[in-house]
Amino acid sequence: MLSVAALILSASIAAPSRATPAPEVAKDVREIPIDAARAKKVYRIRTAPGYPTTVEFEEAFTAPPTCGNCCSEAGCSASSSALFRMDVFAEQHLFTIKPRMAPGRQPDGTLLIPDDFITTVTAPLANMMHLTFQVELTDHKKADAHVVVTLPTREEDARHVLAQIERARTALEKTYSAKRDAEFVERALRFLAEPHACVSITAQIRHDDLVLRLQELCRLGAHMYVRAAIENRGQEVFAIGEVRLHRVNERAALDAQRYWSTTELSQESVATLVLAVPTEAAPKRFDLTVSELGGRGRYIGLRDFGF
Repeated sequence: MLSVAALILSASIAAPSRATPAPEVAKDVREIPIDAARAKKVYRIRTAPGYPTTVEFEEAFTAPPTCGNCCSEAGCSASSSALFRMDVFAEQHLFTIKPRMAPGRQPDGTLLIPDDFITTVTAPLANMMHLTFQVELTDHKKADAHVVVTLPTREEDARHVLAQIERARTALEKTYSAKRDAEFVERALRFLAEPHACVSITAQIRHDDLVLRLQELCRLGAHMYVRAAIENRGQEVFAIGEVRLHRVNERAALDAQRYWSTTELSQESVATLVLAVPTEAAPKRFDLTVSELGGRGRYIGLRDFGF
């Protein structure tokens, strides 16, 4: 960033006469540390005629800085009465400012004294701070060549904000989880309050180290539920693909909601399968098939079961 400021500084300084050496100007970078407690202070910036002061920020601007008695490159006409020129470089997070004239008698006869050269600059930053600077005239040896506004507590503030967000997220998740559980219990109670019937079924089939076992059929509210289990007794992992419920001897699957407790079965593991079909669409007798996703493309099925 110093190189950008140096380019701006050199572009803004008029070339000195060979016969008159350029006055000495302060070269040190002055740092102004800012935090929330110090954001409302007014900070002094010292300038000298012919030499711009560069004021650089760690944060971006939310709007261009404003000056009470300044003109910019586009607006500094010969007839302008502004005492300072300020140019804003938003992408570099900085502005430059310098007096447009020296104290003394002006061409229009006006007499300006050093105390006349005071103005205020306000800079709104992305961290919601609005910083205020009082720009004053001084001699070249005391002028600020480069001012850097730093945020030494930025990382600490960011950690604090992240911690607050995490606490809020955790609290929201707990609230949502409790509400969701309560809603689930309420729905279950409503279902159980309606006429319902369940029957246990012990039908099962084994194919290629896979066992498909029916466990229960239930009519509950507006749906019929089928609960089954599939067991892998082989050494190869079985990845569950499609779980389909059919009318007996029909290939088209019924429009059913499906749930399975796991999608991959290692050796000696079991997955629970549950399917729900609207009662009005449910036939009296069913076929159930489970296919493998990838692997050897295995499948297993139970036929002709029902209430």
